[in-house]
Amino acid sequence: MKAYFHVGTCTQMFIAVLLVIAQNWKLTKCLFVGEWLSKRWYIHIMDYNWEIKRNKPSIHVTAWMDLTGIMLSEKSQPRKETTA
Repeated sequence: MKAYFHVGTCTQMFIAVLLVIAQNWKLTKCLFVGEWLSKRWYIHIMDYNWEIKRNKPSIHVTAWMDLTGIMLSEKSQPRKETTA
């Protein structure tokens, strides 16, 4: 049951991240996604800190931290404008 909860949470966070990226691209407008993501981020950080204290990081924490690095590198890259 606990593993299912973490998989569901990671899936929801991944979807939220995609919506935020899409919102930045002005493809869609989703209200309150940024606020929801901020709350989820705080919950995830607290979970991550607990895993570090136990000295046993789980798979979902490692995967999420990798996703965070990818997101940060994507945001730091300049956007390429293309015309069709």
